[in-house]
Amino acid sequence: MKHIKKYIRYTPPLIIILVQLAFYCSCPEIGVLGDDSSSYIDYAFTLQGIGGTRVPLYPLVLRICRILFGESRYLFFTACVQILISALSVFILYKTLRLATDNLLLSDIIAVLYGCNSCIMNWNIAIWSESLSISVTVFFLYAIVKYVKSPSFKNGTAAILLSLIAAGVKPTLAVYSGLCLVLLVLQFFTEKSLRRMIGKLSAVLGAVILIYAGYSYNNWVWSGTFNLTNLGPRHSLVPCLLTGCYLNYPDEELTSEITRVFNDCLAAGDDGRGWATTTPVMELFGANLREQNINVSEFTSYCLRTDPMAYLRYQYGNISTYWSKPYSRIIFPDILQYAPNPLFKILLFMQRDLPVFTVGSGFYMMALCLFLTLYQWIRTKRCPYFYLGVWGAITVIEASVFLGSYNAFARLSVYILPFLYFGCALILEDIIRCIQRQALREAASHTAA
Repeated sequence: MKHIKKYIRYTPPLIIILVQLAFYCSCPEIGVLGDDSSSYIDYAFTLQGIGGTRVPLYPLVLRICRILFGESRYLFFTACVQILISALSVFILYKTLRLATDNLLLSDIIAVLYGCNSCIMNWNIAIWSESLSISVTVFFLYAIVKYVKSPSFKNGTAAILLSLIAAGVKPTLAVYSGLCLVLLVLQFFTEKSLRRMIGKLSAVLGAVILIYAGYSYNNWVWSGTFNLTNLGPRHSLVPCLLTGCYLNYPDEELTSEITRVFNDCLAAGDDGRGWATTTPVMELFGANLREQNINVSEFTSYCLRTDPMAYLRYQYGNISTYWSKPYSRIIFPDILQYAPNPLFKILLFMQRDLPVFTVGSGFYMMALCLFLTLYQWIRTKRCPYFYLGVWGAITVIEASVFLGSYNAFARLSVYILPFLYFGCALILEDIIRCIQRQALREAASHTAA
């Protein structure tokens, strides 16, 4: 019996290993380049370069791999590093589930589903920051769950520092530091015994915020945007163009010139969202990038205020368009051509046609976790930190992506996946507990009768 139990315990990791090996060994290419890959590869590690479109940690990984493995092989080995870190994150997610739930079988199932998700494996073989974004999200989730379960200065500091590392991989992940701030504020008012430790953690978080501020100030000096990247003005320009709000600007000569450029770009085949459109429009606002960003920020702020309903319709259109899209980029569109074994073919089919989660799943999970947070908080008079955390994380991710970007929303929010799996585990455990309690009540009533 002991041997059987041991083999059962080895089954979930064995399934994950076999599926991942089948996927990666079947890939026709490891280290696939994408449209944005060059911005990471050619990243300039200077004060001016740091204040650019990317944050430095992913470019640093590429630079280290280039030094270690050479020009001809570093993209392959970068993808291998991503694969190894992602494999480690599966184990970390399992540990997170074991911390947050009491159901061993449920933790096994969720870990297997996560580890066999071909969407995540697909990102791991591409030279994009999405792979590390997903993995570092898992590490942050583990740290914050561990802190909630066992509040200590060490655990809290780990969560805060991981939020800083996450922001170094992708700037929108700075929202994780915001989650840490909200958690500390909540604990300050609900956990009086922790206030002394919370004061120390607040100092650590304050240091992280100062790092963000210093980085953003450097960006302001070079690019005219007080943010972790200089893309904000360009992104806010897109809704102005697509909704026609720019026509409300009082300078008719400027709006006429924008209309001419915009129409020319549409005629050339751009959809009005790409750099092929926004770059020539931004060039109308200044002689250099800093002038353009400052002037475009003022311009878009004015224009969007003139017609808020048009902006809301624009956002609704984005959400509805991406609602059913999976959190992946299909690197191999022709599944029949790139399918040397049946398992690989099945995984790619599931990713393309039967995705586990779509963009709409994030909004469903957001609404469900908000309801469960309020319900349990009212019923138990205690803050359900895990449900609140999942709701807060998904909400800030969706808000930052849809409000701060202009396209590719599924790709830019792919790091929401660990929170979706974690939320599913919480909900399923509560359902199982509810069924067990009902069964016990029925058994008790039969016994009494």
